[in-house]
Amino acid sequence: MHPLEGIRVIDLTTMINGPYLTLLLSDMGAEVVKVEPPDGDPWRIVAGGFIGCNRGKRDICIDLKKDNAKEVMAKLIQKSDILVENARWGVWKRLGLDYESVKKINPNIIYVSVLGHGSTGPLSEMPGYDPLLQARSGQSVAQGGLGKPPVFHIIPLNDMATPMLGAYGAMLALLHKIKTGKGQRVECSLTNASISLQSGDFIDY
Repeated sequence: MHPLEGIRVIDLTTMINGPYLTLLLSDMGAEVVKVEPPDGDPWRIVAGGFIGCNRGKRDICIDLKKDNAKEVMAKLIQKSDILVENARWGVWKRLGLDYESVKKINPNIIYVSVLGHGSTGPLSEMPGYDPLLQARSGQSVAQGGLGKPPVFHIIPLNDMATPMLGAYGAMLALLHKIKTGKGQRVECSLTNASISLQSGDFIDY
């Protein structure tokens, strides 16, 4: 028996950093239901990359802008343990699927946000992408070497590290829920992951 058998996860994510988080949960036995818009996850055009991040999941197409979508989502939320999203901060509030709204439907849900720069601060509503964070955090300079041109890591370091930290946070929240019966919101970000990966370099600096 896998450790997360019996746990249902709603996956509202696209591209790499969100789907990879829910993939980690799926690999441990969770039932992951990926919710896609009518035009699909944009990452579908990268066939191997999409399959690599989304294998083992169930899938449903819902136009979240339609009126009846709220009823369908409410049924899913009521029967789920974890919800994962990776939209820009504020997007889900406009659609009535932010943590406070979801908590009213299922008070004990664990709500995981995968963000570019966190939920506070001047960059909170800005998109975050791995190449941007490689440059902003100094990873590209470190890879190239001081005094040399920056070098881009072809493996998306931050897009992989962020969901690993997010999955770890989700499991800590699940353990807390088992002990107390209470869910909570978990937040991870590309910015925090990029710094975490270079903690020794920052201390040296």
